Order: sequence, then structure tokens, then C-alpha cells
Amino acid sequence: MTIVNNTQYVDRTDAISRIPFKPNLLTSLGFFKEETVNSDSVTFDERNNKLVVLDDHLRNVDAKNGIDVKSYNTHLLPVPHYPVETAITVKSLKGIRNFDTDVEQAIENAVAEDLEKHTESHDNHLEYLQAKMICDGTLVTTNYGEINMFTEFGITKKTAEIDFSDEEALEPQFRALTNTIKKSYTNGRLHGYVLLCGADFFSAFVKHADIKDGFVVAGQNSPLRNELGEVANGYVTFQYGNIVLVQYDDVFTKSNGDSDQPLADDGAVLLPRGLLGSTFFAPVSKLAGVGASGAKRFASSYRDPKDRFVEVESEQNTLVVLQEIGSVYYLTIAE
Repeated sequence: MTIVNNTQYVDRTDAISRIPFKPNLLTSLGFFKEETVNSDSVTFDERNNKLVVLDDHLRNVDAKNGIDVKSYNTHLLPVPHYPVETAITVKSLKGIRNFDTDVEQAIENAVAEDLEKHTESHDNHLEYLQAKMICDGTLVTTNYGEINMFTEFGITKKTAEIDFSDEEALEPQFRALTNTIKKSYTNGRLHGYVLLCGADFFSAFVKHADIKDGFVVAGQNSPLRNELGEVANGYVTFQYGNIVLVQYDDVFTKSNGDSDQPLADDGAVLLPRGLLGSTFFAPVSKLAGVGASGAKRFASSYRDPKDRFVEVESEQNTLVVLQEIGSVYYLTIAE
């Protein structure tokens, strides 16, 4: 007996892969490299406040570990699955449906439109996953709740208070923080720093006496639209030495309708501008995914045998991990 009727089930993965990826602010900054895996979980080891992927090899093969023999404190993180489903009905085809053979073309056009909407949803969801991981070290999953990376790996969260009173200069406070980050960051060369600021934190920063004096000398503010690219046009940005300040107050709507603002208004996150972690893409959660490799997203469509609707499905199986978690500072305003 045939499990899948090929006249009803159509793989749309190639089609959705052709739709251009539209990066948001965090996804455009290149903090996370993309990797594909062929399993639904990834194993990590914590060493010196860094999260390292463990890649074991078979016995009796010519392969060498790149590190000395040591014990591991392993942590198995699941790769969450994020499905999106829509249905194309007769009602939704009204207005674009023509006669006879044009009906099939109208259905294909409707599927293509749905896949574009799915892609936008996946792009926004990837931004949300990176925002939660960066702004408070939280791994968001669909079926396993939210995992606090600091608690999971026993890593001390680096925090600091910034004194914005006119009596305290800003430069020594941030120089001390960036020097600490520079010593702890080991993933290549740094290209400065990024400071994601809540609205209140950003306001307190630009109102400080040191910044006002800098305006008098410089003559004008220098927004970083040319450096951060088009995606930064929707954000207020400011250059302070080798630190890029961004007022980051994005709010995301979750699938249950609740709103989530990853970064508090009075908080900020100081990041080294470099590679901070990885985004892992796992195989599709269907029979075809058994033993297969991962991909950025998958899609398929299924036509109801009674010809009442076409169901369009897509999924993004994504694990975002901040591996340089010990090189990030979480800042608040000193009372």
C-alpha cells in the first residue's frame, strides 16, 4: 500500500528555499553562524564560560580529537520545531479563479503566496529566537518551555550597573567592561562592540553630560545606517567610540497572542562585535527526515482527497545558542 499519494502530497521545500531571506536587525549583524545537523539534538560541553559542541567519532577509525583527553559535563539541547500551517479553500480562491484548466494555476499561485507569508513568519521567528538568546540568555522552545542557559550550564551571568549621574564619567565605566570582554572573547578578532539598549537606558545615555559635550565638539550625531545597513533604518543608533548603541525595543507577538519584549526598557546588553554562537538547522519532522540532513526551512502541500482545500505546511527546526555567553554583559541603570 502506498503511504503517500503523490497526486495529493507535494514537496515544496525547493520552492520555499528560493524565496529570498529578509534579515532583521540581529540576524543581519552576523552574531550566529549557520550550521546543519542530521539529528534533533546537539550536545554541548561548558569550558571556561564557553559552550563547545561535542563531535564524537567512531572507535577504530583514523580520527583524532583536537583537544586533550578530559572529562566532559555534557548537556543535550533539543532542536525545537516551529511549524506553520495554512489552508487554501474555495472561498480564498474567489476572485482569482478562472474556468477549467486555469483553476490549477490559481491554486499554484495561492500556494506560492502562502509560502511567501510563511517565509516572513519564519524570518521574524528567527529574529525572536536570537533576541531572546542575546537579551536574557533564554532558549525558547515549543514543547520544552524556556531554558535559561545560565542555569542549565552553571554559568555566572555577567552584570554591571552604569552610573549616569553627571559626577561619574562614562568612558572609564565602559572601558573597564570592554577590556574585560576583550580578554574573555576567544572566537577570532573583535570589530568593536554593540550595545543594545532599552528605551530608558538609551535616553539616560544620550542625556549624560559627557555625550552633550561630545555633540558640541563633533557638531552632529553620526547614525550608523551606512554601517549597519538598511535594516538599521528603523532604529535609533549612535556611535560612542568603538561601541555601537542601538535603541532596541522590539516587541514580538507569540503564537498564543501574548506579547514579549526581550529587552527591558531600563536594561542593556553589551556584546562583542564578532561571532558569538551558532544557529543549528535540523531535518524535517516527517518520515522523509529520518537520516536526512537539516535545512533552513521545509515546506509541503497536501490536497484534500475530497477536493475541499489545500493544506500548506512549512517548518523551521532551529536551535540558536550563544556560545560566547561568558563574553556578554547585562547592564542596568544604577540607582
